[in-house]
Amino acid sequence: EAAAAHRARLSAAMPGATLVVVSGSAPTRNDDCRYAFRADSDFVWLTGVQIEGAVLVMHAVPGGHDAVLHVPAPAHPGDPRFFSDADHGELWVGPAPAHADWQRVLGIPVRDPSRVAPDLS
Repeated sequence: EAAAAHRARLSAAMPGATLVVVSGSAPTRNDDCRYAFRADSDFVWLTGVQIEGAVLVMHAVPGGHDAVLHVPAPAHPGDPRFFSDADHGELWVGPAPAHADWQRVLGIPVRDPSRVAPDLS
């Protein structure tokens, strides 16, 4: 996969450093209307996907880096956020992949963004 090769290139160029790359978020146009989302180019180059609010963390390990992708979890039916979260509630955005789906497709661990700070400490 191209994104894995890109992560390996970056890893070789930055040995021993913890690397954090964010996808970004769509800017607000007015009130609750937003412009279309476009992920940061570096994020897309390293992951191959465009996921709003995601964070890629590459932890330095001997011989390279271990990558972890932090992705906001979708709010499925039964979750109170299903109705209230316009960004992740499936009522508003349609069916969305779960963390396990992203992990299987991308081949790297996927966690919730709330784990970014603890993972960096």
